[in-house]
Amino acid sequence: MLEDSPSLKNEISAAIIAEMKRGSRKAVRDLEKYADISSETLARICKTAYTDEQILGDWFPLEPTKLPCAATP
Repeated sequence: MLEDSPSLKNEISAAIIAEMKRGSRKAVRDLEKYADISSETLARICKTAYTDEQILGDWFPLEPTKLPCAATP
């Protein structure tokens, strides 16, 4: 998509943040529904984030960047 529309690259950061929040909320809801979620697990989910370079690169990131909680259960 970026090759066809290079201007979309300016919107990558916002899209990553939005999808990380959405994914974090879904993960928390699913864990609460099917298992007892610990505060440690919740904190880890909330602090997980990836940089633009990690998402767009051709490798899978080993460790996510730690950011303030993006999930609101």
